[in-house]
Amino acid sequence: MVEAQDQLVKLQCELLEKRDKEITAVQVTAEEEIKTFSSVLKKGCDTALAPKRIQTAVTSATEDRISNVIVHGLCDGKSENNNDLELEVRRLFDHMGECTTNVWGMECLGRYKEGTDRPVKLRLSGRNFRDQVLSSKSSLKNSKDCKDIFISPDRSPEEREERWKLVAELRERK
Repeated sequence: MVEAQDQLVKLQCELLEKRDKEITAVQVTAEEEIKTFSSVLKKGCDTALAPKRIQTAVTSATEDRISNVIVHGLCDGKSENNNDLELEVRRLFDHMGECTTNVWGMECLGRYKEGTDRPVKLRLSGRNFRDQVLSSKSSLKNSKDCKDIFISPDRSPEEREERWKLVAELRERK
């Protein structure tokens, strides 16, 4: 009986040693995997935050705005129906002598408020056509129907703020 108990104790000790070895092996493997994962994340973050990548993202966002114009004063109506808006844009472009086939998209900006017209963002075919539209916008001043419609380039919030400061400075000088 004593021998059986001694064997049982030996087996239990062996079992505990094996468990300790397994736990140690799992800990080592987990630490190695965490280090590997950490290095992958670090490399990924370094490349994600690389100056060239940031510059590319900023350039891409700027290029998206380059072919857009914002139109103020178009009667957008209460409905979200783009047909009315398309007719207004066609009428506007007819007054300017431009064709609307180069307008790739349009959307009203902001929420609808009774008695006010929302600005409309027009996505145009490219920078050249945008420049052409901006140069022919002066013809709207002479038009009886479109004298209250204003067209401006799509500016980033920073550009709008900078322009607002310049306009305020110009008003102070006058």
